[in-house]
Order: sequence, then C-alpha cells, then structure tokens
Amino acid sequence: MTYHLILKSGKRIRATANHKFYRIDGWQRLDALSVGDKIATPEKVAVDREMQNNTLSDNELILLAHLLGDGSILEGQPYHYTNEDMENINIVKETAYALFGIEGRVVAQEGWWHVYLTSPYPLTHRKKHPITLWYERLGIERVRSYDKRVPEAVFASNNRGIALFLRHLWATDGSITEQKQRGKRKSITVYYASTSRVLAQQVQSLLLRLGIISTCREVAQKKGDKLYRPSYHVSIQGQENMERFLTQVGSFGKRGASSEAYLEQLSTIKANPNNGCFDKLVWKSHIEPAKTRANLSWRKFCEGLEMSYCGTTLFKSGVSKERMQRISEVLEDNSIHELANATIYWDEIVAIEPHQKEKTYDLTVDEVHNFVANDIIVHNSIEQDADIVMFVYRDDVYREAAEKEKEMKAKAEGKEYENTFQKKLEEDTELIIGKHRNGPTGTVRLLFQKQFTRFVDAPKEGMGGGFEVVYEDENIDTSTQANISLPPI
Repeated sequence: MTYHLILKSGKRIRATANHKFYRIDGWQRLDALSVGDKIATPEKVAVDREMQNNTLSDNELILLAHLLGDGSILEGQPYHYTNEDMENINIVKETAYALFGIEGRVVAQEGWWHVYLTSPYPLTHRKKHPITLWYERLGIERVRSYDKRVPEAVFASNNRGIALFLRHLWATDGSITEQKQRGKRKSITVYYASTSRVLAQQVQSLLLRLGIISTCREVAQKKGDKLYRPSYHVSIQGQENMERFLTQVGSFGKRGASSEAYLEQLSTIKANPNNGCFDKLVWKSHIEPAKTRANLSWRKFCEGLEMSYCGTTLFKSGVSKERMQRISEVLEDNSIHELANATIYWDEIVAIEPHQKEKTYDLTVDEVHNFVANDIIVHNSIEQDADIVMFVYRDDVYREAAEKEKEMKAKAEGKEYENTFQKKLEEDTELIIGKHRNGPTGTVRLLFQKQFTRFVDAPKEGMGGGFEVVYEDENIDTSTQANISLPPI
C-alpha cells in the first residue's frame, strides 16, 4: 500500500508506510508521522558543480521557455506564439531564425500579437518541420496546455542556463506586480501560473536549484456558474527568496522592467520568517541537552538571547533559523551550530492520504544512506540488501529509560519522584526476526546474562531447557518446520 505525503509547500511524494522521513528528532516511518509534523527538505539542490556546459544553447533555452509558456504545440496546429509584449514577440522571431532559419510572420490582434513559425522548407520537399524534429530530440509531445512538461534537457543545464530558462518562462505566464493592501504598505507579488500540475512542480524544482524556495498551490478557475480546469500557482514569498529571484532570475520584457525598483523596496522591509521554522520538538531534542551541557539555567539562557523568561511558554512554539543561530552563539555548542546552519528547510505535513497498492522498489545510496526525491529528503530502506534482519529487545533498557523520563518530568514540575528501577542479573530478552528471505519471521525468547555479557537460551517450562520460538506468520505449517539452533551470541 502506498500513500501520498503532501507538504505545505505543495511538494508531494508517494511512499510506503515503513519508508522513513527526517523529523527534528530523527528518522521516522511514514506511519509514525502526523499532519502538522515538520520534515526535512533541502534549501537548495546543489548540483551545478558537476555541470560545466549546458546541453541546450542559450537560444534553445529561450525559445523553449516561450513556446512552453505561450506557444501552441498541439498536434495538427501550426506552430505559433501569442503575447502582448512586442519584446517577447521579437525574441521568439530572432531565436527561431537563428536556430532553424524560420522567418516568423507577425499578425497583430487587439491587445496582442501572434507570430507564426512556418517551416522554411517547401511542402514539396516532404521534410518534417524543424521544430518537430527538435521536439522529438527533446522528448516533447504535442499536447494540450494542462499536459505540458519541462524536458529533461533543461534539468541537465547548469544554474546559469536554468536561470535563463526561468527568466523567459516568467515572461509568458509569470507575474511580478506590486499590490497595495488595505491600510498597509504596498506588497510585491511574484508567481508563475500553469494549468499543468507537472509543469508547475517542475518550475518549483528548478527554482530550488537556484536556492529559491517557493510554494505550489491549486487555484480554482470559475466564471459564473461554470468551473474550469484548476490553475497551479508557484508563488515566491518572503524577503530573502524574492530578493534572490529578482537578482538571479527576474523576467524578460516589460514584466521584469520594475525589478530594480522592487529590490530597492524589499531592502527596506524587515524580514519576518514564518515558514521553514524548526518544530517545537527541537527544544527537547536538541536545545535542552545543549543547555544542560553548558550548565545554564533557562533564565540565564533567555538573558543571553536578550528575551524575557516566560517559563514553559517558551517550549510551545517553533524556532526560526535566525533565532537558532543566536541560540548557537549563546550555547557555543557544535551540535546546535550544525543544526542552525544546515541547508534544510523544515516543511510542514498537511495531508497523508491512502493511494493504492502497487509494486514498489528500494534505492540504496551508499555512505550517506539518504537522498532527495521529489525535493524531499528520504531515507534508504534499511533492510533491502539483507537476507535476514533481526532486532534485539532488552526489557531492562526500556524500563530504565521509562523510569528516567518519569523522574525528569517530575523534577521539571517541582515534584519528588522515587526511582524504583532495579537491574536484574538475568534479563528477559527477545530476538525479533523482522525479515527472513528463506524462512519464517518471529520472536526468539532469550536470557541476557549481564555478568558474562552473553545471551543464552531461555528455559521453557516442563521441557528441561531449550528455547521458544513464537511465529508471527500464521500460514506456516509448523509440522514441517526444521529445528532452529542458535549458539550463545
């Protein structure tokens, strides 16, 4: 069974229940996560150092961006491009001629222009249109607007090529505008719109290559009583991301004419990071242990941050990256410093929905054992390369941890607590066989002898020794099972 995991940013991924994602307190299975949890996604997907040259020329990137945005690529229709900005019309004409020798024919309409890209070959030559051959090479199908997608060759470009592609794509269905909110100063709105969900998510992914974080959301399209196909808006929000977009990308033509003025306006705004904050779990999982190592009280800790001490209220909200960096300076702790400066964006889960049963595959990435899929950080499946996977359960370890947790909680509340935990010389233990390619799974009962640091068979009542195997697979024919013999571990 697979599930759709959907994040606040609009990113989504299909995964099985046992696949792990990284929460602030460590790797967690999907079925252990809940709506509202925050998981790790990259702030930037940095692969530019491996790509020195683009597979597509600048002219190809420019023409492709315009035709994907405002061009007609539907089968059976002539290639043409529509736009209200003459700069865009001219750049399409110029690149089409430079690449394919096509003389674009411009037709004026009310408020916009068409440029028709007729093949330079006479019909008697029976040659395919050069743009058709180009599309075939790039793997582009002539489909309707809601099925458009960015070809893989664009993703094989370096950051300069990606920025050039996005700059010209934004000149089609993108928007960079200034809006005045009621009773507030003017705000800048930056987004790209498409009826293709795939294309919108690809744009979001290309922006991430440049370190620009965005959100992708579905916007209903309704006129009167008639409902049309939804549009998908890739929005860029927050001072830092907007500045990065306007500096690195912007928009070709008149839509990008005010970029300099908008940058100047953004420089006067004080950033207020509401998205990508650390989950409030970070107080217990990282900050409190570091504070203890630094031998500071919570009151002294707050004084170092130049904030008032507010008791347990402090732990009820998340922590912005800027505040985490200040905490790192106060505590002078390496683990907090690494966390504060990690290139991770903590994205919130908004939905976990059942999808369907399907055949799934595992991917192993050696050494790091995690990778980026759909712009989300995911873990290797730990057991895919093993024939047998076993887990050891020691009762004393978990009882001691539980008692310690109760004791710490009581102290935090100002109460007395008597820790009644006592270690045993021989401890009940379970060897859990979680995976077995060529046999049953189940649990083996053992004893752990602490004075010898060894595991031995657990005596079975009425049988004079030996051990018990508890099988979990009800379909196993126990009459034909071979005897299992395990030496002391």
